[in-house]
This record gives sequence, C-alpha cells and structure tokens, in this order.
Amino acid sequence: MKFIFPVRLWFLLALAPVLLFLVWRSYRRLEELLRLKGRDRKEHLVSRFLVREFLVQVFLLLGIAGLLVAYAEPFWGMEPETVKRRNADIVVLFDISRSMLVRDVPPSRLDVAKEIALMLVSRISGARWGVVAFKGKGELLLPLTPDLLGLEDAIGLLSPVLLRSPGTDVASGLSRALEAFPEQSNRQRLVILLSDGEALTGEIGPVLELARNLGVAVHTVGIGTESGGPVPLEGEEVLKKPSGEPVISRLDASLLKRIAEITGGRFFSVENAEGQTFQHVVSTIEETIAREEREGIRLVPARRYPLFVGLSFLAFSLMLLVRGWRWEVES
Repeated sequence: MKFIFPVRLWFLLALAPVLLFLVWRSYRRLEELLRLKGRDRKEHLVSRFLVREFLVQVFLLLGIAGLLVAYAEPFWGMEPETVKRRNADIVVLFDISRSMLVRDVPPSRLDVAKEIALMLVSRISGARWGVVAFKGKGELLLPLTPDLLGLEDAIGLLSPVLLRSPGTDVASGLSRALEAFPEQSNRQRLVILLSDGEALTGEIGPVLELARNLGVAVHTVGIGTESGGPVPLEGEEVLKKPSGEPVISRLDASLLKRIAEITGGRFFSVENAEGQTFQHVVSTIEETIAREEREGIRLVPARRYPLFVGLSFLAFSLMLLVRGWRWEVES
C-alpha cells in the first residue's frame, strides 16, 4: 500500500495525546464510580468498567486512525480513467539543498514542496511530467513521462543526500530542466520551480533568456518564512556559525520573482502548510495549462480511501454500541 500524500500520516502522532487523555479520563470516571457504588464492590465494578472503557477507546482510536489514513489517500493497484488529454510537458524542478529541511513550514520545506507537486500531478491529468533536482548542479531524475507511479516514486526519493555537490546552483538546475524538453515539439512547456530562494547561485541570466526564447514559462514557488528557522543536521544538531550561533535560513523571494517575471510565469509564496494555500497554487498553475478536447484512457493508482472511511464508520458505530450497553450490576 502506498499513499498519494504520505506526509499527512504525520497527523497519526496526534493519537498519542488523545490516548493519554482517554486513559486519564477513564481513571477519573472509575474513581467517581467507586465513590458512588462503594468500594466493597470494587473487583466486580472495575472488571466490567475496564472492559467497556477499553473497547470504547479502541474503537474510537481506530475510527480516528482510519480517517487520518484515508486523508493520506492510500492506493494499491491500477484502474483505467477517462481523461481530457493536455498537450503539455511539465518539468518539476526541486531545490534539495539542506536549507529545504528547515521546519518553519512544517513538516519541512522539502516535504511541502513534494506535497504541492503531488497535488499538481493529481489535478493536471494527461500531461507528461519530468523531475529535476539541484544543489551544486542540476540532475535529471526522471525524463518526461506519463507514468504517474514512476513520477511519485521519484518525488518520494528526493532528499539532500541524493546529490553530493555543495551549493545551490539554480542556473544549472533550470538548464537541465530545459534540456528535458524535446527540441521539436508543439506541446506547451512549463517548469515549476520549488525552492526557498536562499543563496541561489549560477549565471541565471543566459538561462532565463533561453527559457523565454523557447517559450517555456517558469512558475516559481517560494517555500519558507521571513523569520525562518535553523538548518537541521544529523540527530538533533543544527548548522552553526563559527561563533556557535545557529544558522537561520529564511525565504528569499527576490530571485524567484525575477525568474517568473522574465519567463512569463507566476510567483507564489507558501509560508504555511494550510491546504487552502496549496489549492491556490495548484489551481492558478492549472489555469495556465491549455486543455485539449480529445479524450483518452490512462491507468491511474486505484485510490482506496473510501474503504478506510467505511472502516472508520464501522468503528465509531461499534463504539456507540458498546457505550449503550448496560454494563453495571444492579444495586
């Protein structure tokens, strides 16, 4: 089983404080029950009470967990889908420098970049997609393809350790993205650059001129906040200056805005992990892509979230049933 949005599984961690609260509440209720019924009946009351509370809590947690798993959109297998074919080639260009691990936009800038890219893929059907990542130089990770599973796998593997070259050479990355497009093509061509914009280097001018001459619009998405955050290293360590102070990485939108302006693209700022912000980015980019009238068939991941929603409904129903039973002994 895989997930369209695996980053959403982090919400499952919220079940830990919920469990602690439920245990504390059960203890308080048991104390109140013993006070009212008398401690001489303690053994009988406790056994019945704990069985009911255990079942109620298990079904409640299973119900919540099922909804959270459904929210991550699990899938397995493939199914045919009728789509409106888009005559477009799109290369997603990822900044995978270490600053993209900063958590000022949780869970991290890179995780947010991945989720935005996956949302674009799920919304823009029928296009061909490619993936380029860059640090000190750009590398083509996935040539243009309609294979969505291969695309999702490539995006899922993105990490700063993928490339060893130091630095953040956006010019090299954008150059590799432009090379991914066929020389002779009448398809619409787009690059979507996802970066925090910090310390971007390289001779960007000639590359932007080439993109404009080729008619390739570059949409840029700046991920991060102006206040920024420390750059994580291994374990709990953070990157520090020679003075011992932590290095603070901040969003720098200036070059990202320039790239979009020169190439005829759009600039977007993502300073939080709210779904509404993601939807605005995705919807606006989608509107720039022409849709052809012809229909086609493609194989897409078979999404199984209704199954988990149904299991959650069953768990909640069992919880209500258990709570409604009369478990206490007659006085």
